[in-house]
Amino acid sequence: MAIMDSNQIDNLIENQQKYFKSHQTLDTDFRKSQLLKLKQVIKLNGKEIEKALLNDLGKCEFEAFSSEIGWVLHELTFHIKNLKKWSKPRKAKSSVLVFPSAGYIYNQPLGKILIIGPFNYPFMLVFMPLIGAVSSGNVVVVKPSEFAKHTSAIIAKIIKEAF
Repeated sequence: MAIMDSNQIDNLIENQQKYFKSHQTLDTDFRKSQLLKLKQVIKLNGKEIEKALLNDLGKCEFEAFSSEIGWVLHELTFHIKNLKKWSKPRKAKSSVLVFPSAGYIYNQPLGKILIIGPFNYPFMLVFMPLIGAVSSGNVVVVKPSEFAKHTSAIIAKIIKEAF
């Protein structure tokens, strides 16, 4: 995985901002398709993820799946299932002072998210917030842990394939 200089980082952030301003991420069907694609890519790379976690942290297949990969797949399923419901406007109580009116709460994405991965659960603690950010309609910049080199490489591969 290559180290980026400050100009590359600035360009990445600028491109993410432009992408967010295109409003493509506001569409719930688009977000759902992104999450489905991410789930598929993670499943296809399951053995490589397990191997990376073994090399970095000494986690066996069972531990890699039960403590990291399985949680991520479960979270993806949960977000895919509930995304439409979470995105619907909700009715809010109005004051008597504005009697005939009605209030609604619209959930809107905030923009750019930075996720900095830790070394102890390098896969799960990158993808769990990534799933939430993508399902919310935000754009994300991910910085995996430099102490888990093999896992960081597979994270980069998965993100490139999925997004």
